[in-house]
Amino acid sequence: MRWPWSKRVEQAVQPRGATKAVLGENDVLARMLSILGQSDVNTPNAALELYEQSTAVSIPIDWVADPMADIDPVLEKDGDFDTVHPVLELLRAPSPDYTGRLFRDAIAHDYLITGECFIAAIGSPEGPPLEIQPLSPTAMAPYTEGGTGLVSQWEVTGETLKGKYRRIIQPKKRARYINKERFPGVEVRQIRRYSTTNHSLVRAQSPLMSASREARQHLLGLMHNSSLLSSGGRGSLLFKYRQHFSDEDWNELMRRLRSNYGGAANAGKIMVETADELEVSELGQKNKDMDFANLQDQAKRSVALRYKVPLPLVTTDASTFSNFEASILALYDYAVLPTYRRVFDGISDFLLPRYGIDPSQYRISYDPNQITALMSRRLDEIVKKAGLHVLTGNEIRGDLGRDPEVGFDEILIPANLMPLGSELFAAPGTPPTEVVL
Repeated sequence: MRWPWSKRVEQAVQPRGATKAVLGENDVLARMLSILGQSDVNTPNAALELYEQSTAVSIPIDWVADPMADIDPVLEKDGDFDTVHPVLELLRAPSPDYTGRLFRDAIAHDYLITGECFIAAIGSPEGPPLEIQPLSPTAMAPYTEGGTGLVSQWEVTGETLKGKYRRIIQPKKRARYINKERFPGVEVRQIRRYSTTNHSLVRAQSPLMSASREARQHLLGLMHNSSLLSSGGRGSLLFKYRQHFSDEDWNELMRRLRSNYGGAANAGKIMVETADELEVSELGQKNKDMDFANLQDQAKRSVALRYKVPLPLVTTDASTFSNFEASILALYDYAVLPTYRRVFDGISDFLLPRYGIDPSQYRISYDPNQITALMSRRLDEIVKKAGLHVLTGNEIRGDLGRDPEVGFDEILIPANLMPLGSELFAAPGTPPTEVVL
């Protein structure tokens, strides 16, 4: 079966009843054609190229991925967090080639750019991994079972952990992809987002798919502007001479025209030519004619909104000192933390069973009290709670992450507060006089 988004199907020895669908394209021309409008962003390589070439794509993605990489994972159960466990030690030092932050950075960028990320666990599949590392989505090729659409085998085509990983169904209907030929064994796991193709059974869909026109528009606009600068500040000029020249005279004329009017250094230069009959025509639109600035700004806004990044963080037009802090909180609430949960829920399902932990009871998550960007809101909430006078001092200290202290187990209220209906100037010990309101 050939998937609609694949460019070609490589020839390979395939399992019976299976078809190999290749999503990665290594040909530079094919990737550039995909970016420049010949097709949608339908391969991991095309999405990665857009990230590399366009700031309208890379800036909002980095706004989400970089904070994700800074969040240290914890083990959570029913709102309680544990920071000490072998699986957390593995995630903090996943392999000799990856630090914990670099590992999180890689899987966050892969997931945000291509819609999926792949993780390889090295070690016996029946026990805790010896190490883990990310695999590039461009190096993954799926074989699908005939008639089902399910992936029967993943093939790693890159240099890292190259080989075939076959599907194994284990208790609780867990599908695993394991290469037993590599000692002591390697397992790969795909963590993917929704796709409109094949009910999301095979490959994910990049978030850039729906914003691909805006992203390509931004990149083409930059290329157009660069071309204008390198060509002298105009789209093109047509010099019309109404006489014929010899080859030698023609070559000399072309050399002189390029020398005098070509290149960024000659932009805006006044043209002076001597000829019997010469006509100069402009064959391009200026930036103003193309509404260049507005188109570029619209592209930035569209991609940022696609990734739920608040506009004050990506454009100065919408940014003020007063709304910047609110934008940071919105970034975490609607982009960073939801994406972190989706990725680490997949990691929980992948790793926790190998430690004998039920992922329906525990999950690898984050402790919001340890995220610096959320500290100001947390302090505001604690101040509001304290102002209600319903918490003890030690309860407030617990919210701050402090140890309890002796003498802080009572609820304190301001001394100037009195029960409703009391006389303000009654003598001590006098029963309160009832006041009818």
